[in-house]
Amino acid sequence: MKVMAFNSPKIAIVFAVFGVAVAGLCQPFLGWIFADLLITLSIPVEFIKVRLASEGKDTELWKSELETDTERLAILMTILGGVTFVSYIIKSYLFTVLGENVTIRIRELLY
Repeated sequence: MKVMAFNSPKIAIVFAVFGVAVAGLCQPFLGWIFADLLITLSIPVEFIKVRLASEGKDTELWKSELETDTERLAILMTILGGVTFVSYIIKSYLFTVLGENVTIRIRELLY
C-alpha cells in the first residue's frame, strides 16, 4: 500500500476502475446477445411459420420477422461492442498514466 501514495492523479484511479467495471459488465451481455443471435438464426423456417400461424399472422412474414430480430440483435451487439471498446481505451490509458507517474516518482526518489 506504500506505492499507492505515489499515484499522482488519484481521481484517475476511480475512472480507471470504472472503465474496468464497464468493460467487465459488457462481456456477459455480449455473450447473451450472441447466443440469442445464434438461436434466432438456427430456428427452422417451418417452426417460424407455425408460430406465426398460431399468432394469427400471415405465414409469409417469416422473412421480415427473422430480419427484424437479426437487425435488433446486431444493433445491440454493435452498441455493446462500442461501449466495451471505449471503456478498454479509457482503462488502458488511465492505468498507463498512473503506472508511468508511479515509476517516475520512485525513480526520482532513488536516483
